Amino acid sequence: MIQMIGTDYQLANVEKREKFSMTKKECAKVIQRIVEKEGVLGCVLLSTCNRTELYISSTGKTSLPLIKMFWDIRENLKEEDKAYIVQYEEEEAVRHLYHVCLGLCSQVLGDEQIIGQVGEALQWSRENKGTNQELEVLFRIGMTGAKELKSQIPFFQKNPTLVSKSIQMLKDRGILLQGRKCLVIGNGTMGKLAAVKLLEEGADVTVTVRQYRSGHVEITKGAKIILYGDRMAHLKECSVIVSATQSPNYTITKEEVRKVGGKNPLFFLDLAMPRDIDPKVGELSFAIVYSLDSLEEEVYDEETKKNIFTTKEKAEEIVKKFFTWKEGRDFLPNIEAIMEESKKDFLFRTRKLFSSIENREERQKVQEQAAKAAKKVSGRLLFQLRDKLEPEEFRQCLDALEDVYGK
Repeated sequence: MIQMIGTDYQLANVEKREKFSMTKKECAKVIQRIVEKEGVLGCVLLSTCNRTELYISSTGKTSLPLIKMFWDIRENLKEEDKAYIVQYEEEEAVRHLYHVCLGLCSQVLGDEQIIGQVGEALQWSRENKGTNQELEVLFRIGMTGAKELKSQIPFFQKNPTLVSKSIQMLKDRGILLQGRKCLVIGNGTMGKLAAVKLLEEGADVTVTVRQYRSGHVEITKGAKIILYGDRMAHLKECSVIVSATQSPNYTITKEEVRKVGGKNPLFFLDLAMPRDIDPKVGELSFAIVYSLDSLEEEVYDEETKKNIFTTKEKAEEIVKKFFTWKEGRDFLPNIEAIMEESKKDFLFRTRKLFSSIENREERQKVQEQAAKAAKKVSGRLLFQLRDKLEPEEFRQCLDALEDVYGK
């Protein structure tokens, strides 16, 4: 059984989502704990700035209810926080994941980053021995299907990201970026994207790195660099500060900013989860803090609404593909048995053909290689039939083939 439990920006604001967010190390510990639970066959934990979602493959009879498992992963959750949680099972859970992969559930419609984040979550679970075959196939079908579908729908060609929308928000609020000195704290995926977007706007960009040795750290072309520890000293020279790290602690605090002071306004853009910038920084008269909650809800025109509807319709084909695979798993023993029988049948029917090879060892070797090839061909045909036919139709095909071989 596939189950999902989690929260996202539609259910909870930044402050609430922080309670559920996790670093990669924390995710690893949670994955290892959950797969030890009775009835749990595997799990993937997706934790981004906009969502924390736990996907589980189970026998359907777990030792703990899903909500209890999710609650146990964080110590700071309270009873009222359950209002920000949603749970799905089987088809609803699969459909939700595939909508997430498509960027239909993102704060920025069609977000280009999310599919990479889903892939990273799967890989991290794999590295921590958290996945099983069902989850591997579930995510593979979803990510592959989403990439193919996004290439077919017009409005996905814009390649939007949360970072690009955030930079646009600054511009919409009258913050001119041309020639402005900007500091980007964090050199990960989000930090690099922020640096690129700011440079495209003509900003003078400096990026922090934890350590720098030539060739060891990839730096955005056109950006200057400073050590992370020098960020506060550099703050005096900047007016726009973007922070996008995976740090569990604040990268900027109110007291640090107060000491720096400011004759001109300082604009802070916090793209991290949990937040990098102490919200109290916004209490300072010369500082304005923007977070992910500052992004306005998108209003879609009729054409976009139509494209969303079309995308959701086509996504059902991806959902169906997964369940076709899932139902087909029950046929694997039958398929393997028929493949083996076809191999024996091939050897029987070609025994005279191979008898012309005088050397016994060579004859056996050639026969075995040919038989393996015949088995692969029959297997390929059977699996193609399984993927193309409805389960009941495929069952009838297997029954007919089993009758041929007297099974």
